[in-house]
Amino acid sequence: MFNLFNNFQDYGQPNMNSAVESLNGFERGLQAFSTEWSTYAERSMIEGQETMERMMKADSMETALEVQSDFAQSAYDAYLGHMSRFSNLYARMAEDAVRPVAKMSKSLH
Repeated sequence: MFNLFNNFQDYGQPNMNSAVESLNGFERGLQAFSTEWSTYAERSMIEGQETMERMMKADSMETALEVQSDFAQSAYDAYLGHMSRFSNLYARMAEDAVRPVAKMSKSLH
């Protein structure tokens, strides 16, 4: 009876290992995404605060519009850069999560 249980346990062990490895890859991806997101949010807040300070010091409407235009351009560039990084992080996270399952699937065939 115990031998049958051990055989059953041994049969399911590769599946369990693949699932754990897949979840670990997903977790690493979420941690990287979270770090990148908090960095982006912090930089955005700092740049917004600095821009507001420069706007308050502007001595003319032309200067204020120039500061606003510079901020809009830099914010847009930062957004595109971070969205590209987020996209790469999502792709890497998906690959890391699927790789153990795909490897196990190949070994079954």
